[in-house]
Amino acid sequence: MICLNCGEQYKDGTAMCQRCGAPLAQQQAIPPNMQYMMQQPQKKHGCLIAFGVTALIFVVFSGLSAILESSNKPSTSNTSSISYQQDKNTSSNSNAKQNTNKTIQNEKKKITDCFEVVENASYKNSIGRTILIDKVLAKEDVSVSSTIILKDASENVIGKSEDTIHLVKGEYNYFRYYFENEPTDDTILDLSYKQASDWSVGTKDAVELVKYNHDDHHLYLSFKQIADEVSYFSRFKLLFYKDGKIVHDEDGYFSVYAENLNGKDSEDVAEITVYDIDFDEIEYICEP
Repeated sequence: MICLNCGEQYKDGTAMCQRCGAPLAQQQAIPPNMQYMMQQPQKKHGCLIAFGVTALIFVVFSGLSAILESSNKPSTSNTSSISYQQDKNTSSNSNAKQNTNKTIQNEKKKITDCFEVVENASYKNSIGRTILIDKVLAKEDVSVSSTIILKDASENVIGKSEDTIHLVKGEYNYFRYYFENEPTDDTILDLSYKQASDWSVGTKDAVELVKYNHDDHHLYLSFKQIADEVSYFSRFKLLFYKDGKIVHDEDGYFSVYAENLNGKDSEDVAEITVYDIDFDEIEYICEP
């Protein structure tokens, strides 16, 4: 006979299975062929269960081993990539800050070094106001605003004047300052420059001064347009010299004083009133 619980074989009449302890007396009533049919599936089912348990244990053990091994290893390439990106971003921010500072420094350098002051002059105009002239030679094409604050010996402000000019590289121009109080040897001049907007700047050297002549009260300037267009805000500037020294200045917009300049090769004459100005030379500046 066969134990239906574990499949162990015994002689007929055995009361209990010595392997699993199942009673065999109740199994003796089942025919041997039925015992075999009942035992075969049970044995097969037991093997499958044993195999499944073994496989599950193996998977769990493998997973735990992988986790432990991973925790003991150093950071993987993903962590390294994130760290690199952070370092890269930090470096980028640092470089951006340095570049910004560099740009600011370069901008300041351009403002202070874009021209050279070649001559200073002062004179009184027809109503007794003091005019200061700083003639400059441009090293860059740039628009510059300047401010002079006049202070007395006690550093009390006694005057302020501003001017904006558009410089053309390699050409002369000048800053002009107007004061009611005449500076003295004790006067403190606080001078500053900054870059100005160039939205109104037009074509360089757009108008040529062909010739000029004058009488006791008027100066006539013959202009010729040599560019296709002249900016509405383009102007002429004049420095009057006597014995090599600046004694006066004038300026005006072409659109006002020479409105007939309306195309290339067009000509017009500007009339400037000059009273009691003793000069022997004029320097012409075309500011774009």
